[in-house]
Amino acid sequence: MLQQRPPNRVAAGAALIMVALFGMAAAAQGKDVTINGGWMTPTEYRTLPDGQRGAYVTGVVEGWFHAPAFGAPERNTNRVVQCLGGLKPGQMMQAVDLYVTANPAERDKTMNFLVYNALSDLCASRKP
Repeated sequence: MLQQRPPNRVAAGAALIMVALFGMAAAAQGKDVTINGGWMTPTEYRTLPDGQRGAYVTGVVEGWFHAPAFGAPERNTNRVVQCLGGLKPGQMMQAVDLYVTANPAERDKTMNFLVYNALSDLCASRKP
């Protein structure tokens, strides 16, 4: 049975990419994984209004939070929840926006990879 944590405020319909967490969970254990590309390019992402960019990023993160329901070990998702759980969608969106702007060489990747990279960097910079 699923246990629900307190709901976060989030725009509905943005949870498109749960695959990234499975890769993150396996990568944390040093395993090779295949992560499928997403549907959104950085060019498409940058054309969205703030609210839609925030909903997209939040949907990716909520997918990570929900990944244990699909078999991802909770011990591997706890670090994501601990790092990102207290942030507001706008803060996460800002980190992704800055990452996309600062890394033009990665524009050939889809946004699910870039969101992961951006928020991984954010979490690494927030370690105590």
